[in-house]
Amino acid sequence: MHVTISQLSGIVAYEFRMHWRRRSLLVVTLAMTLITVVLAVVTAGEMGQDSMRQLVSQLDQEQGAHGIDVLTFTILFATWAPVGGALAFVLPVLVADTIPLDEQLRTRELLDSLPLAIGVYLAGKVAGVFMAAMTGIVFAAGATAISWWVFVGPYDLVSYLQMWLLGSGALIALNGSLAVLLAAGQPTRRRAALLIIMIWGVGVVALGSVLAGDSNLVAYLSPMRAPIIMRYTRFDAYSSTPVPFLSADTAQALAIGLIEVIIAALVVWSWMRRRAQRA
Repeated sequence: MHVTISQLSGIVAYEFRMHWRRRSLLVVTLAMTLITVVLAVVTAGEMGQDSMRQLVSQLDQEQGAHGIDVLTFTILFATWAPVGGALAFVLPVLVADTIPLDEQLRTRELLDSLPLAIGVYLAGKVAGVFMAAMTGIVFAAGATAISWWVFVGPYDLVSYLQMWLLGSGALIALNGSLAVLLAAGQPTRRRAALLIIMIWGVGVVALGSVLAGDSNLVAYLSPMRAPIIMRYTRFDAYSSTPVPFLSADTAQALAIGLIEVIIAALVVWSWMRRRAQRA
């Protein structure tokens, strides 16, 4: 058990460093942060912090609505639109080469000579991607949360951080892991990225009505993760703060996505095991 834990932690640490050294994850993290900060600055410039506070107070007094709730919903929508899109569509392509890179660098040959279980190898790869991406998420969440608060005004911070950590974490865990596993058999990094682009493209075509609704089966099976994406981009999903991440739709999407990841992991594990036996 100690050896297994040591091997797993070693692979996770290696993947963590590799993804940050290649800078693609850094670029996505900075892009999400910069876009959100710019939105906060533009919003403040258009309305002004004093005007925003007056609007919040007016909603409280005249319409019986909690102005801070409305402000929070607006901030969640403005932030999640670019962030959710980047995590659902861009991140899977960037991490698709996680396993094929070992083949190109001949690292896999070295690993095959070691007493390393295939399951530990795959778990380390997937966990390394998750840890690396979530580190960027934590940074972006902190930087943008402060930006909205400073430039626009007080809002429900719990809902905002929950969106970043739970919403983003769910997309990374499902789509990031699935991309790593689906591209495992590709011989080169380019082919791995092209495969994921093709699969995600098919998902978009199959889910032509994704913006119109998220209750059909295709919405749950598609890597677009429509129920999760739509959780923070539909105002009718909000009632009051804090805005919960889990709903019937998101729970089903998480369950089905997890099943997809498990099936993909079992298929890849079986294929790698047969390949090792033939070698």
